[in-house]
Amino acid sequence: MRGLKEEITSYVGIAIDEPARLARLKPGCVSLLAKYEYTEEMAKKLCEKYGLLSPIYDTGTRGGCWFCPNAKVASLCRFRRNNQDLWREFEALSNTPNLCSYGFKYGKTLPEIVAQMDAYDQQAKNSLFPELYK
Repeated sequence: MRGLKEEITSYVGIAIDEPARLARLKPGCVSLLAKYEYTEEMAKKLCEKYGLLSPIYDTGTRGGCWFCPNAKVASLCRFRRNNQDLWREFEALSNTPNLCSYGFKYGKTLPEIVAQMDAYDQQAKNSLFPELYK
């Protein structure tokens, strides 16, 4: 991080069975899943066990935790549409004091991401195939 003189460690969720992604880790990044030899499937089961598995897995193949700030805009749109209670909780969590980050992987705040999501939703509704939007 700019302006900090101390070393920062970032923890990421890359599984042991994702060697290409692990090879791209930048200095200062550590994958706890790889460190403890967790595969993607093992991580998914652990999330299920503790109620952290994203409902996105009901409609997609990959999602992570339901409160993931690294989800793709399309996935966040689907999540917001299909899980309004959890979306409200996500919004509340984003206002928690002393978070290590208030941004997304895109370097944007929640309101900026919501604006992107709204534009994405509108574009999908106006597309040639709006029935695919559901």
